[in-house]
Amino acid sequence: MIRKYPAVFLVPFIVAGIIGADLSRWPTEWFLLTSLVLCLVGLAIMRSHQRTATILFGLFLACFSAFHYGIRYYDTGPTHLANHFQDGKRYRIYGQVSDWPDLKSYGTEIKIAVDSIERDGMQVMHGGLMLKVHDSSTSLAWGDRVEFQGRIYT
Repeated sequence: MIRKYPAVFLVPFIVAGIIGADLSRWPTEWFLLTSLVLCLVGLAIMRSHQRTATILFGLFLACFSAFHYGIRYYDTGPTHLANHFQDGKRYRIYGQVSDWPDLKSYGTEIKIAVDSIERDGMQVMHGGLMLKVHDSSTSLAWGDRVEFQGRIYT
């Protein structure tokens, strides 16, 4: 059955890796190192223990998908906004509108890709913010450069 429908075997390992990364929030380097070790061990025993090597390949896939998910969604790096702000403190923020504004009944939500912040001087940053305006405004569009003052909350 695995030869005829390989996705039946692969998809559960990929999904388990993504869920594992989301729940554990381990450093992505651990997932990468584990996946490399599993791959090398699986290749080493492939001829003598084929079933065990197949399971190790599935676990490799789970760890590698966890690594990819963690890199894509959780690793922020040293210049990420999340590492340098205090909840509720006022900042001057510079960035670009990264999606079309979302009009809600209570106002407008605008996704901002931050490129720098001014607090004790200008600091280059990256990350994303959700700007909530208490007015149903469509004056901003995708790609517009913005500068505003506000409080940042997690």
